[in-house]
Amino acid sequence: LPPNLFAGKTPRLRSVSVRYCALPWPFPALTEGLSSFEMWLPDPYNPFEMPSSVQCPSLTHLLDTLGRMPNLQTLYLANCLPDTRADSYASQRVELSKITWLGLEGPAIDCRNLLSHVAIPGTASLSIRARLVSSADLNPLIAFLSTHYASHERPFHVLDVKASVSQFEGLNLRVQAWEDGGSDASLTFSLSWEHIGVLEP
Repeated sequence: LPPNLFAGKTPRLRSVSVRYCALPWPFPALTEGLSSFEMWLPDPYNPFEMPSSVQCPSLTHLLDTLGRMPNLQTLYLANCLPDTRADSYASQRVELSKITWLGLEGPAIDCRNLLSHVAIPGTASLSIRARLVSSADLNPLIAFLSTHYASHERPFHVLDVKASVSQFEGLNLRVQAWEDGGSDASLTFSLSWEHIGVLEP
């Protein structure tokens, strides 16, 4: 997409969904008025998806962009996370205080790295689909989630935990919690993972 799309002025834009397109980083259209942002790139391990030459943003560029969208309520990043092996560690931490749902898809180490640089409410629901080189890659994610949900201030009265195995999704763990007897869960956490072997350099 051209960097001067809409002349960089989108005061009424509230939702952006980008699929299989390259964004210039930084992208002026991503501003504080957005409440929803989704970006999808092809899964490099899915033989049914076309391979992509689009590069993921650097960690610095992504964090700077998220910092300009403080009103985000939903955020989904699929196969476009900064590569921890190639990207330097940024020192900044971005506050996303209005997030109610965050979804990430990519290597487990990259999911965990991004989570360590964003601050989200303990009430936010999470959906993470992680690719593992080894089982140990899952441990930092579990540790983060334990700390994250420990900050939830109100007690849960109902907890539902389900585990499943899918040919296409791999192993899946889904946790839902209710603060009362309502039909909608107060909090939902979904973690699925699959082993992909050794990553190519």
